Amino acid sequence: FERHSSGLGLSWGGDVIAIRAADGTILARFFCDAWIRTAAWSPVLKRVVAGDAAGRVLFLRWIE
Repeated sequence: FERHSSGLGLSWGGDVIAIRAADGTILARFFCDAWIRTAAWSPVLKRVVAGDAAGRVLFLRWIE
């Protein structure tokens, strides 16, 4: 689980990333094409970036 200064946090497991509010409420979930090993907010790209075990960047898809 990774917490940011904005109070938002990221949690991930398997192939899903969740963006959480300070109280733990899930605000958004994203599905990835592979198993997630790392995830972080990229201020340059202004989006969540995830990587797999091989160090490849994963593409995220919004879960409705």
